[in-house]
Amino acid sequence: MCAASGTCASKPQICDDIWLPVCGCDGMTYGNECEAAAAGVNVESDSPCGDGDGDGDGDGDGDLPPVSFYMDGVFDDGPGPNADIAGHEPEAAGTYPVFVWLTGTGMSWWTADDEAYTLAMAQRGYVAASIDYSNQFYPGSCTSLLDKAALLFGEADPAVALSQLCARPKADCSKGIVTAGFSQGAHLAAIAGNFDSRVRATFQIGGGTQATDTNDMSACLSQSALALPTSGIRSVVGDSDEYFGCDPDGLSCNRPGIRAQQELITGQSCGATAFDCIGADGSGYYIVQASETDDGAAPHCFTYTGICGPDFDLNYEADTGKWSLDPSLDWLAGFGDL
Repeated sequence: MCAASGTCASKPQICDDIWLPVCGCDGMTYGNECEAAAAGVNVESDSPCGDGDGDGDGDGDGDLPPVSFYMDGVFDDGPGPNADIAGHEPEAAGTYPVFVWLTGTGMSWWTADDEAYTLAMAQRGYVAASIDYSNQFYPGSCTSLLDKAALLFGEADPAVALSQLCARPKADCSKGIVTAGFSQGAHLAAIAGNFDSRVRATFQIGGGTQATDTNDMSACLSQSALALPTSGIRSVVGDSDEYFGCDPDGLSCNRPGIRAQQELITGQSCGATAFDCIGADGSGYYIVQASETDDGAAPHCFTYTGICGPDFDLNYEADTGKWSLDPSLDWLAGFGDL
């Protein structure tokens, strides 16, 4: 019970991957009671939180109340059982553009942060989903990344994840598709347009072209290799990102390296010392300073508190700066036919 006094208990370290949704006392839906406990959240009810407002803050002030959905085993993402899609869509009748969220390497695809993104975009008038792609390992090359993307996107392939999502009754992908992702998920979100011409924009979080001194994927992740124009790419990254801070030559990892990679993935440059390279149309990049986050640090997982999810950094979630959640999703939502 949410109002009752709690008792101290160890958080579960491993939870079974089963879908028995519960509504947490924080207003978020968790895949099962164990996942709620792992997040340190008590359970309010043994069912999804169906009356959220879509902005992830639990205050019920959204414009389009969303409802949740779960698509079990609907696409093949490689070895093992077929994978799932979950998300939210506007409760009102009609058809809507589509939003795809892709989480990072080794992260759960359907916890509080994933739900917050889909809730927020459903509130903005999208059929919004997180896709359970094969994210256990980081791709070592463009070939590996593109092979993975081909299981998720493909305008002419009815079996891929995006086609399954576009087949939902309320989804109308001809009204536009927008994507967002974190880390590896940002890579996949960026190249989605190369597989489906209906993709209009992407919001990349903690992305780049080269992880540490290996895995140079500038050949497929630079804006010049993408179908999306510069006006359809927005990127935010921490100023001390420990992964995507290498110079493109792979010989040094430092803050200018972060900027160099941001220039590659957005196709935009604002000079050798710029941190704010968001243009008047909302595209471009923003390098977040440690002083801007509630945690007082801006590493790879700067949008999260402490570790990589599921809880957002308070300033990312609540502030109105260019790097924050709401301004970025407002920009992204503007590409759909609403």
